[in-house]
Amino acid sequence: MKVTESPSQGIRIKGMLAKLALTDPARFYSTFRAEAGIRYLRTMWDALGANLPVDAPVSADDVTLETCGEFLVLRLPVPTRKGEAFALAISGEVEGQVRVFLLELADAIAGSRVAAVVELDLEGKIACGLTTDVTTAGFIDHIRMVAAHPL
Repeated sequence: MKVTESPSQGIRIKGMLAKLALTDPARFYSTFRAEAGIRYLRTMWDALGANLPVDAPVSADDVTLETCGEFLVLRLPVPTRKGEAFALAISGEVEGQVRVFLLELADAIAGSRVAAVVELDLEGKIACGLTTDVTTAGFIDHIRMVAAHPL
């Protein structure tokens, strides 16, 4: 019988945040742009970790919210497993079209992290390239480059 790992906090929260951002952007913005947004995000993170084995939960200390121009960026603790997100960025109108991007751990090669930038829609993921710059500024620069030169 194959033993599978349960989804980590990083995988779980990435899916929850992306779904909320895409299906109810007004609620997403009102929740995370509010003064208590960071507290709510950290509470979500901790709640998801409460159901994991004792040694698996990761502290919410590195969870942050940032505004970068037109983007609201939710930073998560540094991922340790492929597919976990460094960050989620959303841009667009509260009541209109939004764009949602993830910066995900793609691979760790010889000590350097390779991240995938992907755009999400209700149909799934659209790959936007790889990067080793996992800073918020690097993430936003990559998104802007993709937006300026669509496929």
